Amino acid sequence: MAGEHIDHIPVRKGDVLLIGIASYQRDKFRWGENPDKFDPLRWVDGRVKQGEAIGPYANLLSFFGGPRTCLGWRFAVMEMQTIFSELLGNFSFALAEDKPDNLFAQFAVTLQPSDANGQKIVPLRVTRLL
Repeated sequence: MAGEHIDHIPVRKGDVLLIGIASYQRDKFRWGENPDKFDPLRWVDGRVKQGEAIGPYANLLSFFGGPRTCLGWRFAVMEMQTIFSELLGNFSFALAEDKPDNLFAQFAVTLQPSDANGQKIVPLRVTRLL
């Protein structure tokens, strides 16, 4: 079955369907060799591959897709852009010098980076711009 193109999947009444969002969000084809590593620089240096995907954004399944795409996804994106433009215009962001060598994703509604001991940590240095 590897490499075979699948254009339909039979679903019978009573079948339970699960969408592996966590698997999709950690796909090596889209995210590169270390999809489980917390690495915000992957968007800066171009390692994130663009292409066909399920949702309105090629790399994220956050808003799903098709006729049942989240109705508020454009508004949510506009909110994020507004917040980020304010933050980036007023603050400088850099990785903390004392960040742990390895970060792990903790299961939650959103991914939360943690260290090897399970301590939630965001290794970010924020400086207010004058």
